[in-house]
Amino acid sequence: IQVILSRGDAIMLFPEGRLGETEGRLYRPLKRGTVICAIRAGVPIVPVALIGTQDLYLRKTLTLRFGDPLHLPQQKRPKKPDIDQALLQLETALQDLLPENYQEPKGIKLFRHWLNRLFW
Repeated sequence: IQVILSRGDAIMLFPEGRLGETEGRLYRPLKRGTVICAIRAGVPIVPVALIGTQDLYLRKTLTLRFGDPLHLPQQKRPKKPDIDQALLQLETALQDLLPENYQEPKGIKLFRHWLNRLFW
């Protein structure tokens, strides 16, 4: 990962570590690896929220929301308090991107069972 980031390339990491069970809510606690990689490489974290992925079906609108980059001070060996602080910043940034009261759209849900099994 560090080699990829040092080249200036980007990677996508999911700090939740798995899919959440409830739409619009973070699966906690967030995993530390995302912020550790960013701190070591001295690169920003761009928080992204995926909305509408819990129940998939044909023609459903999915939403991606991007937050402001989190710039963390570079450290070769980040200390636990710095990691914990960065995790708190990331969690807050992600929470701010999520809808407060997500409601699944009503109507026909074509290929719902097939698509959900395909991606879950």
